Amino acid sequence: MVTLLGSVLFWIGAYTLPQRVGGMILTHDTVGYNDGFTRSTALRSPAKTLVVGSAWLAYGSLLAWFLYAPTAWIPFVLYAIMLALRTWERSQWTDRRESVRLGAYAPSLAVLLGAGVLLALTDNDVAAGWEGACGVLGGCYLLAGIAKVRHAGHHWFSASNLPLLLVERAHGNERTPAGKARLFVATRPKLAAALAATALILQLAGPLFAFEATRTPLAILMTLQFAGFAVLLGYREWEWIYITIGLWLITIA
Repeated sequence: MVTLLGSVLFWIGAYTLPQRVGGMILTHDTVGYNDGFTRSTALRSPAKTLVVGSAWLAYGSLLAWFLYAPTAWIPFVLYAIMLALRTWERSQWTDRRESVRLGAYAPSLAVLLGAGVLLALTDNDVAAGWEGACGVLGGCYLLAGIAKVRHAGHHWFSASNLPLLLVERAHGNERTPAGKARLFVATRPKLAAALAATALILQLAGPLFAFEATRTPLAILMTLQFAGFAVLLGYREWEWIYITIGLWLITIA
């Protein structure tokens, strides 16, 4: 039962990737800073809808097949589908359109490819495949942390860095619970700096997810971190949340 629940959660998280990219192909995006992103619907070509819908169906079916009976070749087919969708999406960008691409990581696909490689190297040892997937996810967290260090440096820990973001996210929502929470943290620079440091340290500690002894506490802390991102910044990182919990449940069963 635990494995089944983990597989369902992993499928939900991993399936958000083709949904997100396919949705970009089918719709024209607008940016909203209050609670993440909003999207306005554009006129859709029937042929375009059919192709994207077929890709969604194929991706979802193969993903379910892999979770039921892990096989080395499936992740590479999933990668090919996503590469085609992503290439199509990028071809629609123009110089006249400003495009904001936040959260463009694809951790679920990296994890699936890692599992596929391990399955191929171990003659389809399912346990080894999932353990390898956990190691890849830990590496994804580490790379996300390194990216913060490279782009922000010591300013990431600045008492003004996170508060400015929180005030921006609270604008227009000051009376909502989320808005009040954002302003509460924003007006306490030391608390904001501590939260920013904690988030970075957790991501840099991501490789610990590869080890069974540290996987459970790290999964719990990462889930709490993403809950904090959702409340304070409006970032709903469903792909990260679901595959982290899903992998944890699959490997502890």
